[in-house]
Amino acid sequence: MHSDLIDILDRKYNFLMNSKKEDFMIDLYDFIQFLLEDDFFKEYSMKLIYDFLNEKEKSELIFKTEIDKLKEISEKFMKKYPELDDSKRKFKNKTINRDYINSFAFFDDLIAGNYQDRSVPMYPELLDDRTKSRQLLDVLLYKINKYEENEEHKHIRDFDKNLRENTYKLKELHDYNFKEWINYLRTSGGQTLIELNTIIGKINPKPKGLKKIDADWFLESFREHHYYSWISDLTYGQISQYANYQPAGLSNEQINDQIEVLKKLVTRVYENIRQNIGIRLYTQQIINRYKTRCICYDNIRDLIIKDTKFIRNRENRLLVHLTRYLFDNGISTYYKLKRGHHEIDIMDPNSNNPLIIEVKVYKDSRSKKYLLNGLYQLHSYLNNISSQLKITDGYYIIYRLGGPIYEFPEKIVTNRFTIHIVLIDVGESSESGRKQPVPKLIIEKEIFTYLKKK
Repeated sequence: MHSDLIDILDRKYNFLMNSKKEDFMIDLYDFIQFLLEDDFFKEYSMKLIYDFLNEKEKSELIFKTEIDKLKEISEKFMKKYPELDDSKRKFKNKTINRDYINSFAFFDDLIAGNYQDRSVPMYPELLDDRTKSRQLLDVLLYKINKYEENEEHKHIRDFDKNLRENTYKLKELHDYNFKEWINYLRTSGGQTLIELNTIIGKINPKPKGLKKIDADWFLESFREHHYYSWISDLTYGQISQYANYQPAGLSNEQINDQIEVLKKLVTRVYENIRQNIGIRLYTQQIINRYKTRCICYDNIRDLIIKDTKFIRNRENRLLVHLTRYLFDNGISTYYKLKRGHHEIDIMDPNSNNPLIIEVKVYKDSRSKKYLLNGLYQLHSYLNNISSQLKITDGYYIIYRLGGPIYEFPEKIVTNRFTIHIVLIDVGESSESGRKQPVPKLIIEKEIFTYLKKK
């Protein structure tokens, strides 16, 4: 199944890479829509996007922590040097007034969300730091320099050593955090997919209806034209009936360069999705081989039966059996691993994208709620661990020793995770044919209803 997905993805990607330049934008539109809407591929695409949004949330939390520290430092600034406190000063033409941008009035407005930056960078740089914490830092750094230097930039006095040191330490930390975020953006398949989706959305956007014509309308219109006019031109300009028409005034060489940029963005998304399919394919192949071995080759009932009765710690015995098999096949994991308040059945704690497995064993017809609760536990583990590690998949392995076959969906896809369910039937060989208990179907809707109730 997964190898077929890779083959389909390769074909779609190669078709786009070989598209004629006059058709490239339309083929790009089809490719991105395919990734986001196809039933088999949208799961992988959305995982990229959710991974990006999760990292973005972490980054925003880091910058918020910086802002809280800057607020504390600013209060110490004004307490130590009240002559620097210009927070109550009134400014005119705030958007272009450098005195305002360097004042504590601006600092407070920025904190309160009362300042709106209406500037539009003509040629934005990736390293252009326009974060709120950077702008707040610049106010404090300006105040320090203004206190220490006169108009001729000659050193005349020293600022408080501790305040100065704490401010510059925070500046160094912010610069590090900002570059960490920028470096992530440069390689993020999720951010790239969002960017490409934005681009294709500008090819032939749906009418938005009339809007109030005001300053915000003019600013939005200018931004749209400045940043995105090339998209429509590149899509339709090359098929225009006018021989002298050039998309956004671009030369033929510039058109080719722009298409090459888009191809690189597409390649990043393609490689991310292809890699994720491959990783999942490898893991599922290992687990499916383990299932075959349990059913066809190993008599694992001998591990869990003593004097014709099931032993109490049978689940632990099977956990060890599975963990050893994974290790022998190149996947190093630990079982019964404590992480915070949770005890995870099987996990590799040393991986950034770890394999998480929850195991349940049942032997009679009273196990439905028990098995559903195992799904809930696994989902809880994934949700908690995802705040620290990049994780999108979990595996729920069920050993049937007796009782009905509870037939689960092959996988459960939530907003952020995919839970793969594997039933390993090691019941008595006598329970076959007419003697086989009637399977009990557990549909996806029932599972989600149970998860919501919990």
